[in-house]
Amino acid sequence: MQAPELDRLRLALLEGGVAPRFVERTILELREHYLDIAAAALDSGRSPDEAGELARAALGSERSIAAAVLAEPALLSFDRRWPRSARWLRAAAFYLVLPAVPVVYCTQHGGTIVRWGASVSLGMMITSALLFLLQSFIA
Repeated sequence: MQAPELDRLRLALLEGGVAPRFVERTILELREHYLDIAAAALDSGRSPDEAGELARAALGSERSIAAAVLAEPALLSFDRRWPRSARWLRAAAFYLVLPAVPVVYCTQHGGTIVRWGASVSLGMMITSALLFLLQSFIA
């Protein structure tokens, strides 16, 4: 017996602010409960269709499951539980990481930076030489 797809429930929980690890754990537990209930119904002599309907009815609707999970504040992600703290921590992290970005970029693109630096230097030397020649012709 195949467990039902719970994509709508997963999406509703994620949009509601539940932490992704709790969403996946909830979906996994619901699938396991569904399979356990359906297996027990099959063992009692019901048909696979009846067992599936019984398992769906025992679990409840996706809307009621989502409401029950969203009612638990401990399951919400850090951003949803403490939005101001999360905003300040994110800003502080960006502020601390920002000076390291050029260093990381330069270490990863050293060859390109050397080529562009050499090209710019050569261009400046040629331009300076031409200006020097023009200045010498004028004077």
